[in-house]
Amino acid sequence: MNKNYFKFSISYRGKVVSERIFDADYYNTQVNIKDLVPEIRKVLQKVLSIPTQRLSNEYYVGLNKNNKPVTIKIDDLKDQKLGHRFQYLKEKHKTTTSSIKDRNINKETIENNLSKINDKYMIVVSLKDNSTELFYKTNLQVLEDSVKDVKAKSSIPFSSIRQIEFVEELQFDFSLYLNENYIIQRKFTVFNFNPDSILSEEFIKINTDICNVIKRHIKEADIKMQYADYDIMTKHEMSFNDLKALSQEEKKKLLKMEYSYN
Repeated sequence: MNKNYFKFSISYRGKVVSERIFDADYYNTQVNIKDLVPEIRKVLQKVLSIPTQRLSNEYYVGLNKNNKPVTIKIDDLKDQKLGHRFQYLKEKHKTTTSSIKDRNINKETIENNLSKINDKYMIVVSLKDNSTELFYKTNLQVLEDSVKDVKAKSSIPFSSIRQIEFVEELQFDFSLYLNENYIIQRKFTVFNFNPDSILSEEFIKINTDICNVIKRHIKEADIKMQYADYDIMTKHEMSFNDLKALSQEEKKKLLKMEYSYN
């Protein structure tokens, strides 16, 4: 008998960079994690933009025979086969992202970079006070000494800008599968993306935490469904086989409540 499984994956521009698989046979309920999407997106955006100097310098690869964690230095990993994801991200990121440092920020340079990108790009303006402003290309107007958001009617002088990055939107997506069937997929953008983060201990931990949250969410939904099914069987003197034959709408009608099994 084949086992069913859930798979949580993260991709960068269509290439999988992380996967986690866990048992699905333990649960009986259908799955809906839409309520978890905003928080999953938020934590992934945060960890994928951590600067290199704040990342741990070791990569977790698993447990040894003595159940002790095994790690590899990031610099060593980049030279090994396991570092292929890093090389792909590094090269792909170079070809899709450009930036202008404060000493080179001027009207001509910005307009030259704008001419190389399409409307799917965001302009990320990092200020010297460590704050960040985002612009859509269609709303950006470049003046002699500042950039202006035409729609918001706000402008930022060049002298206040530390760096300008041109970042394509929707670079990443995360997905949850039941076996090889999609349950949900969501795209998201990471501004100030750091390719080094993919190999970091922090990224590994976040993936594990997300999967644990998903498992708890599914388990809680499963318990609620079992209570609801028990109520139907007892209140309507119904056998388990009769219960299984009911549609979700029929179950909701019997419960006389708005209860979703999805």
